[in-house]
Amino acid sequence: MVVYGMEGSGKDQLNCPCHVALREDNYVIVVDNDNNRLVLLDPALEYVDTLVENFKEPHRVWFDADSRRLYVGECTDNGSVKVYQTK
Repeated sequence: MVVYGMEGSGKDQLNCPCHVALREDNYVIVVDNDNNRLVLLDPALEYVDTLVENFKEPHRVWFDADSRRLYVGECTDNGSVKVYQTK
């Protein structure tokens, strides 16, 4: 088993990771709920980048490989889904 990082807010840390999506190239998108961000890990689960920050309690993520869109659900009072077009 591979475990990524320790609890916290640093780039190599996650605070309440609650959902993941897998890209077609085996990179992993992690919803880091308490840090209000999405983190990208490579296939070896090494940190690559912070994809998006400033969410309000991100909760779910889905990557559509055909359209290259990233869908992120937030746990706000009325709920919301944000859609990002990726390269």
